[in-house]
Amino acid sequence: MVSQTRQQGGALHAQLQSRLQHSDYVYRATNYRTLKYYRDAGRINRDAYMTFDNPGLDPKVSMDKSQVFDHWGQHEVVLKIPASQVIDARVPRPLGDSHPIGWEPVTEAYPAAGSGGNSQFLAQTSTWDESWVIPMNGAPPSGP
Repeated sequence: MVSQTRQQGGALHAQLQSRLQHSDYVYRATNYRTLKYYRDAGRINRDAYMTFDNPGLDPKVSMDKSQVFDHWGQHEVVLKIPASQVIDARVPRPLGDSHPIGWEPVTEAYPAAGSGGNSQFLAQTSTWDESWVIPMNGAPPSGP
């Protein structure tokens, strides 16, 4: 994975910016605990993993495609975010953005957590809107 993306940083970042300009929405699956931070800040105010792929409403499928371990927190909501509100988007590095070499534009660094395959990038938003929040199957509609 690292060797395949090692010299592609510029091209991958340009591709990300182009996709954002030509997309209506991006998505983020998360939990109510994290959602509280976004509501309090009035925006997604720190780098958050987002995707161009609609994760659907089944938390198990979403976690599998996103390669999220259960102990990292069950997905409870999907945020359907207008792409126009995304700021500071960048392609993450492998292994949770911690590896100094290579890029991970598609989830693949944690095969033990799931099949992966979702596009991914890190970003923030300039605003917040409650209309973005869609509860996943089995989650309480308004949180705990």
